[in-house]
Amino acid sequence: MHGTGKLNPTEEIGATRENADSTSARHSLLIINRIMDMSRPVVKSISLETLPRRQHATVAAIDWALLADPEARRLRELGFDEGVDVEVLHRATLGRGPIACRIGRMTVALRRRVAGAIHVSLAAA
Repeated sequence: MHGTGKLNPTEEIGATRENADSTSARHSLLIINRIMDMSRPVVKSISLETLPRRQHATVAAIDWALLADPEARRLRELGFDEGVDVEVLHRATLGRGPIACRIGRMTVALRRRVAGAIHVSLAAA
């Protein structure tokens, strides 16, 4: 550690290696500590089904286990994958119909069950 109060990862790893070298006859152990950057806000993901209209978001994860094989294959063919920008354009008025969303320059209609398997994180304002 230096006078800044922050941990220097190379010093910690170097110290751990020295300790491991001195006891290598008995055990070899390497411990790596991660320091979380708490200055960045934690982004909560929501399902695409609950994303408000005209709100830009990024696909955070897709729960492939909730989808049938043909549905999962079709989503991949359409370009749905982690990191892709998406936006809900329209919902059916009765609340049970499909959701129209934009991915890239395409407009795609998804069943609500399929949209529920897609988790998105809201775009930074």
